[in-house]
Amino acid sequence: MGITPTTTKKHLVRAVLESIAFRNKQLHDIITTEVNIPSMSIRADGGVSKNSFVMQMTSDLINKSINKPDSTDMSCLGAAFLAGLAIGYWTDKEHLKTLRRTDMIFKPQREPKEYEPAMSNWIKAVCRSLSWYSQASQ
Repeated sequence: MGITPTTTKKHLVRAVLESIAFRNKQLHDIITTEVNIPSMSIRADGGVSKNSFVMQMTSDLINKSINKPDSTDMSCLGAAFLAGLAIGYWTDKEHLKTLRRTDMIFKPQREPKEYEPAMSNWIKAVCRSLSWYSQASQ
């Protein structure tokens, strides 16, 4: 797995963050190729969107820009928008779109091919780890 006596906390944190970006790449590929949903624009939210390293690496891997909004807690904002629509505070979804505010746009800075060796190793490590549970329970 690559863990040696010289592995530090920083190495482990970076590996976790890279794994999130690699998984984002896999999910993007599945959505665009297997489900045939073209990505028109990509917006990120939630806690992990606050991590610029993950957002930039994901942008590089999928070779698309990623828009991060001002408010990353979209569950609360979505609930507020729905409540406002229900009571007539806002008239339609188009009005809500005008309220969107962008904090940052991550644009691809590296070629996706640069990540192929690391992603290939990550996929191998994930595949190896899949049998750990079944072996441990025997």
